[in-house]
Amino acid sequence: MRFLSRAAVFLLLSLPATASAADPLALAHARRYVDELAAADPTARYAAIVSLRILTGASHAYHPWAPDAARAEPLRAWQKWLHRLERSCRA
Repeated sequence: MRFLSRAAVFLLLSLPATASAADPLALAHARRYVDELAAADPTARYAAIVSLRILTGASHAYHPWAPDAARAEPLRAWQKWLHRLERSCRA
């Protein structure tokens, strides 16, 4: 996974929290980042959680260098968050 460009970071930082859920680009990024939290490469997981923190301000206690078992519950929390976000965008 590549890090975000300056333009993408600016876009995410400039979106208010309420607008980011309705933005298709932000939603697509959120999906990709949540998927990357399960990556085998810890650097990809780190980039994903940093991007999610920028996007949401939350961490769900996810630590990219933790063992698989320790990342399982935070990963489920992020997946639930994404599912709620996707449902709210459809409504």
